[in-house]
Amino acid sequence: VINCIGAIKPLIKENDRKSVINAQNINSFLPLNIAKSTNEFNFKYLQIGTDCVFNGEKGMYNEEANTDATDVYGKTKIAGEIIVKNKTVIRSSIIGPEYATGRSLLNWFYHEQSDSVSGFNNHLWNGVTTLNFANVINGIIENNYDAGLIQHLIPSDVVTKYELLHLFAKYFKKDIGINKTEADTVINRTLSTLNPEQNKILWKFGGYNEIPSVEENIEELSRYSLTQELLVNQ
Repeated sequence: VINCIGAIKPLIKENDRKSVINAQNINSFLPLNIAKSTNEFNFKYLQIGTDCVFNGEKGMYNEEANTDATDVYGKTKIAGEIIVKNKTVIRSSIIGPEYATGRSLLNWFYHEQSDSVSGFNNHLWNGVTTLNFANVINGIIENNYDAGLIQHLIPSDVVTKYELLHLFAKYFKKDIGINKTEADTVINRTLSTLNPEQNKILWKFGGYNEIPSVEENIEELSRYSLTQELLVNQ
């Protein structure tokens, strides 16, 4: 079982009880119920994890770092990470196109009609694309590989959100100004790993001979046919 379902941060209203309960049901209780079923039915379970289980004050969080998020999204995702036999949490920050209008960073940037946008120079990122993640998960299944209880999936480098928007503009051919901006709060949820060899193995399972850079991953995503289909047909 691969659980890709999540109530994402932009859609959670912290002061709305129904919204919070919905986030708890999707991000916490659903993963917990799937985890309980692994023993009864003896199946393997892959759960998509997130860097948002960390508060972003320190950066370079490894698999054993204290999960200290204080917002509803982060806390509900922490609750859904319960460790059980046959379950693996693959933590990363994931970007990519969405169906419908979407609330992702890429969707927002691609459809932005303004002459310019702000890119935070003090928000750091080292996540992966949806295509990366799909390739890696496919490789785990095909190789019947046990990645352990929690593993971070990370590229070879770190970029700022300002630099990330420039990569979007370059590879998705978006003619827009990007203003380098310092956010009021520094956010550094970058991940590191205590298992660098396993991180490398996962990338190889995904078809990558070497751990790719963020730029290489954005370029690959831009060339993928489904990406354009999702972004254009909105």
